[in-house]
Amino acid sequence: MKEFIAAPASRYAEIYQDSDLKFAIAVENEHEIRQVHDFVKCRDFFNEALVASQIGCESPAIYGFTYPSQQYPVDLTVTRMVLKGKDFSKLLKNIELLNDYEAMFREEEPFEFTNICEIPDTGYYYVRSSGRWMTSTVMISLFTHIIRCLYQYNHPAENFLDFMKKVSDQDGNAAKYQSEINKIDLDSLIKNARIVFPYGTLPHPGMSFIGDVRNVHNNGGIVSWSRAISGNQDNMRGMYTDSVAIYRSL
Repeated sequence: MKEFIAAPASRYAEIYQDSDLKFAIAVENEHEIRQVHDFVKCRDFFNEALVASQIGCESPAIYGFTYPSQQYPVDLTVTRMVLKGKDFSKLLKNIELLNDYEAMFREEEPFEFTNICEIPDTGYYYVRSSGRWMTSTVMISLFTHIIRCLYQYNHPAENFLDFMKKVSDQDGNAAKYQSEINKIDLDSLIKNARIVFPYGTLPHPGMSFIGDVRNVHNNGGIVSWSRAISGNQDNMRGMYTDSVAIYRSL
């Protein structure tokens, strides 16, 4: 494996999470894999990191977190993350469900399977996956939610979609989020991600900076999207209006 460079320790103001799984965005070149920032439990920090990298602006600070988007912009073609947790046995088993699901439509649009491998001598795991998860804050929020569910739960399921649907029957924050996601067609959103969020899609067309970072942080995720679709309300607070219309037209 390539040389791994860990990020220095930082302190962020995060709300309580019942899962011990933590995430960090990574960048990779021919020589090394670099963890760009200290681990976070709150997946919403990735929203402003992604948008700032898309438009090439400075990522504003929020709750102690600032993503160095100009030094290490998020790669929009491949999803790369480092994971930190106590027990990866469920994730390593359940990832097969996601891989089997990916195989069902990979021939129509070639992309990278979700792959997870241990980083030697660290206890961390490195994740690489399709760039479809980097098409918007909604999709990166969905991907990290999926990874957390596969890490945290171990209930019987016929397939990946069945597993995710049944997460709502479990305990914890992720189960509450999944109850909202179950109100939309998850299969359609994943398969049509590049149609719903074409390359270059931004929360607001033509934006050149993140003016309201709290809006991007708090309302740019998969739960807000699900509520906007299922409730026919502006839970996205004006973000991704074209994508909402595209999804509803599918």
